[in-house]
Amino acid sequence: MPDLYAINLHLQERLERDWRGEVRAVEAARWLDKARLLRNHKNGLPLRRLLRAGRIAGQEQRPDRKNGAWFIRRLAESHDPNAIRPARQRMRRYLPFERGHLHPDWPLSRDNPAFWDVNRL
Repeated sequence: MPDLYAINLHLQERLERDWRGEVRAVEAARWLDKARLLRNHKNGLPLRRLLRAGRIAGQEQRPDRKNGAWFIRRLAESHDPNAIRPARQRMRRYLPFERGHLHPDWPLSRDNPAFWDVNRL
């Protein structure tokens, strides 16, 4: 069972480390496979399933339709290292999660707490 907190944290830390504003889902799937957080097969299918379920922070589909390409955006507004806290510190406040404490880009589900149960995918 994949650890969604570790997956989201790894993606945000990697975007921060590489000074990137976003990454395509296919490349992000390779990052997660290399970090042994989520196996990459069928060109990123496990990650795409999480994206379709709305469980990846900063996710965006362009164009916003069924066959659009998936991207994962960096949650920080600035590339200035002094302007933002590291990803680990920013994301720590999201768990345990309550709607009032979440970043506007954080994926929400109406059926908490089963939201984090990846076996339902």
